[in-house]
Amino acid sequence: MKIHLFDPETGVYQGEDFSDDLSVSHECKHDASHATTIAPPPYNKGEVPVFRMAENQWEIRRAKCSVANGCGDPGQQASQLSQPPTLGRTTGSANVME
Repeated sequence: MKIHLFDPETGVYQGEDFSDDLSVSHECKHDASHATTIAPPPYNKGEVPVFRMAENQWEIRRAKCSVANGCGDPGQQASQLSQPPTLGRTTGSANVME
């Protein structure tokens, strides 16, 4: 099955992998607590999918920093995400924060 990986601290999308068992991806040794079978929603340049484990859903946040604008490496994006406002729109299993 296809699994979608996210950072355990920030929830930032880390890519996808395949696993026979969600508890462990044998090739990459991913812990199930950092993976989900729920695919992130489509996102645009300057946006970052973030998995919210408590709600078991993805949200899209705008990144303040990106490689495209010369701000550094992708790892910096996770620490420089814009804070979500109090209101956002929900799309399926994802919240789109504006």
